Amino acid sequence: MPIQEASTMTSLFVNEWVACSGSPIELHSDQGAAFESCLLEEVCRMVRIYETRTTPYHPQSNGLVERTNRAVMTILRAFIERHRSDRWDKILPQCLLACRAAFHSITEYTPSLLTLGHELRPPTEVLTPLAPAECIGLPHNVKELGERLRVAHKIAAQHQSESQPHQKSCYDRTANGPVYRIWDRVWLYRPRPTLGAAQTFHRLWLGPLVTVHVRSPTVHVIRDTTNLTADVLT
Repeated sequence: MPIQEASTMTSLFVNEWVACSGSPIELHSDQGAAFESCLLEEVCRMVRIYETRTTPYHPQSNGLVERTNRAVMTILRAFIERHRSDRWDKILPQCLLACRAAFHSITEYTPSLLTLGHELRPPTEVLTPLAPAECIGLPHNVKELGERLRVAHKIAAQHQSESQPHQKSCYDRTANGPVYRIWDRVWLYRPRPTLGAAQTFHRLWLGPLVTVHVRSPTVHVIRDTTNLTADVLT
């Protein structure tokens, strides 16, 4: 997207997502300026979409999206090695097709099957003749599709729950860092200055602050106890 403005983002969300796939129950964002606009908030209110947000500058709080982005980048790099790097946006749809048709090791299904109820037909099968429409009984086909989706989602959820302990074990082997508890004194790293502040005099570290709540091993609520009017940070 060349211009990340609120109006452009909202129009893209409505035209490319809602119009194609329907209104989602929840919209999860990383608190980017385009997602925090009053325009998008009003659209979500009108179509009853619940907005949730990640912690700023903390990609671990949105691990699923970060992992998907990493997979897309891996495929993009493989394409760019054979094409011009400035044309990455032109080959992105083909990369997304590969992701949607790829077998997932955890769910043991492709994203297309879990979303659409059938596998995508890749370009390599373009010469394969399709069955005539009159040979397919529509009511029976619709019923079969619904049953296939129900069974696929049930099995995928089972595989995912079985794989989560193994994934956590593998992650914990390389994960390290201090364990913070309530009332621990910490410093907050701020790589970017506040809006309107000069970069020259920006302090990278803010503190000392105190941990007042531990939401998860990677998300903590901290504040300046010497200034009760100061913002609570996560």
